[in-house]
Amino acid sequence: MTVASTISPDAPIDFQLHTIHSDGWWHPEELIDYLVQEGFAIAAITDHDRVDTIEQVQYLGAQRNLHILTAAEFSGEWKGISTDVLCFGFDPHNPALRELSDSLLRPLYMRTRQAYMTLLERGYRFPREQELLAKRGGEVRLPTDLGLLLIKHGYVADKAEGRRLLDELNCVWSTVPVEQVIETVHQSGGVCLLAHPGRGGASFYFTEEALDELRAIAPFDGLEAFYPAHSPEDTAFFLRYAEKHQLLVSAGSDSHSPAAQMPIKYQARQARALLERLGFTFNAE
Repeated sequence: MTVASTISPDAPIDFQLHTIHSDGWWHPEELIDYLVQEGFAIAAITDHDRVDTIEQVQYLGAQRNLHILTAAEFSGEWKGISTDVLCFGFDPHNPALRELSDSLLRPLYMRTRQAYMTLLERGYRFPREQELLAKRGGEVRLPTDLGLLLIKHGYVADKAEGRRLLDELNCVWSTVPVEQVIETVHQSGGVCLLAHPGRGGASFYFTEEALDELRAIAPFDGLEAFYPAHSPEDTAFFLRYAEKHQLLVSAGSDSHSPAAQMPIKYQARQARALLERLGFTFNAE
């Protein structure tokens, strides 16, 4: 769990950020430099299904006096639809958690590599590969890498067309049942919050009935109520639901790169119960 610390209720926080350790395009050092420059007090780097890089990013944050939470976003699914889970305060060395991470990442890397080789066999060529993937060491690892190469080399018009081609090649993200994620993280001492529950699209859009149904089989601890794609009505609904059922609330930008969504300065009070669960105390307002 997080080491106890006292913070101001209006301290700037962002609890969903992604780096090159998963599908983001921020270097960890670059992201932490930005957060420090902008005055953030606490952040969570929630790289997908990664627990092996947490100590590294926490060390980088500590060097700049920025508190980085122990956190990750795990790729769950429910009723055949992507249902990501933001997890905080777990033991990153827990063997079951490490096994869960490996079970998601190893087949993902293999499928991506196989899709890449299939495209080469079909005559696709990516002469700008090293340049475009320089931040990742010039190596294709994830479906998003391959999608970028397809767009930048003119083989597809946009991300949607790229995803359709990659789906045909079975180059898709790995998932496990959301209840497996929650059970494993709970066993490792962490808490689980549904990521962007009102985003929809390729992700599950949660109504009150769906939240009740999932909570009955997979007792999640909270919701990411504050999220840039949520409407004010969405946010208000998730806050009411969390209050009614005494659930935790999180706030995250889902920033993946400086060219897209930037980190957002949410206030610590917006995730007060979560921070208190993680060992923080608040100054009097």
